[in-house]
Amino acid sequence: MTNVLWFILGVVLGFLVMGAAVWFAMPKLMLIKRRTGRSYAEAVQMVTESLQKVPDWDIKLINNYQERTAAFGKLEPPVCSMNICNARLAYDILSEDTNRGVTAIMSLE
Repeated sequence: MTNVLWFILGVVLGFLVMGAAVWFAMPKLMLIKRRTGRSYAEAVQMVTESLQKVPDWDIKLINNYQERTAAFGKLEPPVCSMNICNARLAYDILSEDTNRGVTAIMSLE
């Protein structure tokens, strides 16, 4: 009986450790944040030009938060987010029915 309890305890602890690892590691793997000494326009242009050189990657949307939040004040330093997509990788992911739940965070247009 004690072996069964140890097994159940091990499985539960394993789930908790994996859950914590995913909870803390995944945002860092999915979101890339960088500060730069360049101006806002130069930084956006640099990222845009770099992505144009890489096969299969496209910028779908650039959210300029200065424009969207101007009525409430000025953001310093300026900030934006970019939705980028690799349609080939998206196809590979979405080919599996079990992966289709991620469509809410994919930026295909």
